[in-house]
Amino acid sequence: MSLQEDVQLPEMDLQGQHVVVTAGGTREPIDPVRFIGNRSSGKMGFAAETQDLIENARHKLVRKRLAFICANDVTAPDAGFGVDTNRITILHATGAQEALPLMSKHAVAHEILDRVVPLLRKTTRLRGEEQV
Repeated sequence: MSLQEDVQLPEMDLQGQHVVVTAGGTREPIDPVRFIGNRSSGKMGFAAETQDLIENARHKLVRKRLAFICANDVTAPDAGFGVDTNRITILHATGAQEALPLMSKHAVAHEILDRVVPLLRKTTRLRGEEQV
């Protein structure tokens, strides 16, 4: 097998697009007393929960008027914080629910983007803009 056959190149669904990913406000220290911060809204669409995972995620989905939200049980020892794997449940505004298996965080990111790209395409069509 050649190197070219062995390497999988990513799809270029978002090529030429400006994408901002945020998980909430941050604070970057300047010195021991001062910091630079931002007031990010945290509308990344994750519900990191320790109790009532699906119920709390659904409330956030509705309250923030999201197309979907990724529910993440942060108490799971093999998923979430401090490990390279995650297990999420994607809740859609339509009521659909997808429980994804344990996978690398890289794979989770691809799963999320696979759901974002069609939403971006739909939005650009509605605005009459060039498609993504």
